[in-house]
Amino acid sequence: MSPKRIILWLLTLFAIALLGSSLLASFNQPQVQGRLELYQTNLLLAASEWQGDPNDEAVALLRQQVLGDEPRTISLQQYQQARQSVLKLRQENPSLVSSLGKNWTEEVTLKQGILEAVVGNETAALEQWQTLVTPGDSAPFGAIAQVLTGLWDSPPQILPQAETQIQTDLTGWFQRQSLQRLYQLQQRSRSLEQLQQAQQQAAESALMKLLLISVMPILGGMVGLVAIIGLGIQSWRKASRPDKASGTQTHATPTGEPGEPGASEPGAGEPGAAIPGASMAALTEIPVLGESWGRSPWLVPWDGETTWEVLVVGFFFVGQIVVSQILAPVLLLGLKQVPSLTDPANDLRAKAIYVLLVYFAMALGVIGVLYNAIKAYLPLPPSWFALRWGGNWVVWGVGGYLMALPLVTLTALINQQIWQGQGGSNPILSLALENKDNVALACFFATAAIAAPLFEEFLFRGFLLASLTRYFSSWGAIALSALIFSIAHLSLSEVLPLFVLGAVLGYVYRRSQNLLAPMLLHSLWNSATLAGLVILGSGS
Repeated sequence: MSPKRIILWLLTLFAIALLGSSLLASFNQPQVQGRLELYQTNLLLAASEWQGDPNDEAVALLRQQVLGDEPRTISLQQYQQARQSVLKLRQENPSLVSSLGKNWTEEVTLKQGILEAVVGNETAALEQWQTLVTPGDSAPFGAIAQVLTGLWDSPPQILPQAETQIQTDLTGWFQRQSLQRLYQLQQRSRSLEQLQQAQQQAAESALMKLLLISVMPILGGMVGLVAIIGLGIQSWRKASRPDKASGTQTHATPTGEPGEPGASEPGAGEPGAAIPGASMAALTEIPVLGESWGRSPWLVPWDGETTWEVLVVGFFFVGQIVVSQILAPVLLLGLKQVPSLTDPANDLRAKAIYVLLVYFAMALGVIGVLYNAIKAYLPLPPSWFALRWGGNWVVWGVGGYLMALPLVTLTALINQQIWQGQGGSNPILSLALENKDNVALACFFATAAIAAPLFEEFLFRGFLLASLTRYFSSWGAIALSALIFSIAHLSLSEVLPLFVLGAVLGYVYRRSQNLLAPMLLHSLWNSATLAGLVILGSGS
């Protein structure tokens, strides 16, 4: 065994240990999904105050479809379940509760109490708030809990600075309901009128946000489902056609339009072919893409050891060890020297810039290893790492996004039943959810919607998927590259949904043979996710 292979094996064992420990560490980590559901519940509560024209049938239908029959009752159930889950987590593993958010347990308790009071369960509400005002308790919501207790106690008691306390410690629907109770007790009709006007404006805004994050994805998913069924029927019809005389429909010349199903690619060949500089005349018969998945459109000039080297040395060792563990602390130290970023008010901005810089450093390091591994085979045929601005890559990118919506959503629902709120989540999700800084938001967008699609599609689809076609069928290469892509995100709860997303990305690349298509799909997916987080966070 050569020294290079010995090193590769040692690094592989190290990478496996790193992956295993990271995945195990995420096993008991709470998902951000629980917070997302409550943030959507807050939007539902705000939108439930929308009145519209009571005599308009369209208004009644919209309320029914978007808000349901009893939005407050449904919201209360959501908060009850959330509080039970967080109390259970605090009992089993208190150190993990903070990962849900600062003072998350107390915040859920406080808001559940307001919901209980609004629906008429004053006794339950007072019990909830009493847990926050225990003598000697330094909980951050103690003062507001005392104010709320006075408002809904029997008889009511309005504490000094009650209005200021409500405006300081509460937001959204919970703030408006508490102020409404205060103004009613104080018989401030003018303040009540102004509050109701503000409530209607907030309700209209919340309704639009609910439509964006719930109804629009459903409509897009329905279009995607139709596209999936259409592609399935198309494939079945092609598979059921009588074979031509040659047994497989082929093109006589490699001159089809790049990116079109059925277009042959220069440099394409049989899986397993490793012929650097092979004559193009030997590649003149290529099956119509979508009719035969037995052949690969990529001629793979390197063997499996090169692919192995790029993954282990590049992605895991350079990316996860050299950059994440060695270079990242240096970058963080450098950021701390910037005066504006040392301000606690800019803490989120500093984190966002740090995430972006670390990601770019990791991408550059991995691409450097990839280039060094394949430079002996350069120049590659045009089919490799193809970025063609012509053709139908936009159709494949947008269509792939729509197809991914129902598939990943269904998988996520199943996944939730498996993990029951555990298994960890991408830390960027939590940061983006709390984001109120435009500079930080721009950095998150640059990371998730630009840098990640460019780098990850270049590596996992452009290099890995194509390289695997030397040893596997197209479907096998898509599945294996998707599995590695999902595991590389180091979160157990995300493996299954990301595998499905990776499979769709691989399918789109295999059909379009243009990296711009999966890059667009990936960017749309991450952009929509980030936009949804910002919308939910703004309604919290």
